[in-house]
Amino acid sequence: MQTDTVETELRRLRQAIDELDEQMLQLLNRRLEVVRQVGELKRANNAIIYRPEC
Repeated sequence: MQTDTVETELRRLRQAIDELDEQMLQLLNRRLEVVRQVGELKRANNAIIYRPEC
């Protein structure tokens, strides 16, 4: 590959990584919000905060 082609491909791949990182962060933030809601519900109902579901 020529240097220009390699650089273009690297930019494309790095952009794909950045987009995936953004999606993962959004999902983690959504998960954190749901976890917070679970904690609030348990606290309001005097439930055990941590109980493994095994």
